[in-house]
Amino acid sequence: MWLISVLLSLSLILISVFVFYVKWSQSYWSRKRVPHIKPTSLWGNIENPFKQKLGVKHIAKEAYLEFKKRGVPHGGIYLFAEPVYMPINPELIKNILAKDFSYFNGHGFPHDAKKDPLSAHLFNLDGDSWRNTRVKLTPVFTSGKMKTMFNTVLDCGEPLIQYINDKLKTNESLNIHESMSLFTIDVIGSCAFGVECNSFKDPDAEFKKFGYQVTKVSPRNKVYNFMKFVAPSVGKIIHVRRVTLEMENFVINMIQGVLDYRKSGKVVRNDFMQLFLELERKAKANNEDSFTIEEIAAQAYVFIVGGFETSATTMTFLLHELAYNQEIQDKLRNEVREILKQYNGNITYDGIMEMKYLDHVVNETLRTK
Repeated sequence: MWLISVLLSLSLILISVFVFYVKWSQSYWSRKRVPHIKPTSLWGNIENPFKQKLGVKHIAKEAYLEFKKRGVPHGGIYLFAEPVYMPINPELIKNILAKDFSYFNGHGFPHDAKKDPLSAHLFNLDGDSWRNTRVKLTPVFTSGKMKTMFNTVLDCGEPLIQYINDKLKTNESLNIHESMSLFTIDVIGSCAFGVECNSFKDPDAEFKKFGYQVTKVSPRNKVYNFMKFVAPSVGKIIHVRRVTLEMENFVINMIQGVLDYRKSGKVVRNDFMQLFLELERKAKANNEDSFTIEEIAAQAYVFIVGGFETSATTMTFLLHELAYNQEIQDKLRNEVREILKQYNGNITYDGIMEMKYLDHVVNETLRTK
């Protein structure tokens, strides 16, 4: 009987300490005198993460609108016991992302370069790891480097055009989202991983299966995303893997194979892998540390995590809106035709950059969707 009493007492003490810790953590913005939205429960500004149908982005949107309504330049919310800072003023955001970025390099997302190497990409890293990786990657993402990849992207458009034409010839219905997904997979595979996917013609293409598997909502991803956004501190302690070991090995082995093939001198392409090879050569010439194969894999992996579904969905919504707004569609088509005339009918990087109305249409799609 006494053992039960001791266990109950210990349980009550632990629960009390836990509640005190959460409540203390949820007073952070009050102590800092920062405008904030008062937490409604131990979950902070989340009603209940296990019943919550809306994601973190919707919580952030509601908080943003509330702070805009108050007319404050910034504010704070709570995801569980984690205080989250939300800049509202555009100039403040600009300073954080540019002038003062060195003070805001802690992203708070769980990652482990040793146990889960694909999680250690630029968007997850913080501190010195983030700073060093950012410095190394900066030469890769210049406008000049992106321009060299344009023809690689353009080549991926030919299978898309052929796919649409084949559907038109047979009067088959066209699934726009599926079409944009296949196109996006081809672009990411070619530009980021240096592999030809052939997604439109090969239903069993290995990279296509990998792309869909990465973005598939699985119990593992749900747990990871919960830890990532709601309890990153807990996520760092118990460490939830973002990807399976099988997927990790697939990515690393694929990239190792591509790099080995390139180093043999058999092929040179304007893509992400080629830029890494150039960085490696420069690092060796200057006796500097270069990227490891795991670090390269992590940076390439984030392309498909952050770029696959987002790009495919944006293009799908854009085409949907154009179908419903004939006037905007006509105006955009006229702009494209006029600018293409200046480049002898060829789609070029510079020509795309001149299409201001196209830029407006894309931005409006992103804003409304």
